[in-house]
Amino acid sequence: MPVVDLENSNAIWDIELSEEEGPMLQINRKVLEVEIKLLTKVWQSLILPMAIKRSLEFLILHREDGGEGWQVRWESFVEDLCGSGTINSIPRLEDSKQEKEAWVSDIIESFTSRNNYIEHINLETDQDLE
Repeated sequence: MPVVDLENSNAIWDIELSEEEGPMLQINRKVLEVEIKLLTKVWQSLILPMAIKRSLEFLILHREDGGEGWQVRWESFVEDLCGSGTINSIPRLEDSKQEKEAWVSDIIESFTSRNNYIEHINLETDQDLE
């Protein structure tokens, strides 16, 4: 996911959803050493699942068969993460909200499980308490 500056905000991060360029993670450069912090599993665990969730919801709304650009990159990400054929089950616009939420939730669960985020959070918390 491309990373761009988050300007004129006190938020640490946000998502910019552009129909032309796709989802972009906005990071507030006022946070000291933010580039280094983003490389840690703890920061990733607090940002990436929600950023990916919002991006997948955006993909559902803007996916085109035979599309190009950002949609293809996100489709490849989903396939790499969840296996071949996963993108074929992407909900259509007319599908229910529950079907869309379930599809996104399954992908987020796969992503967070693969990265062991709970373990990393617990380890970091234990180290902070020492």
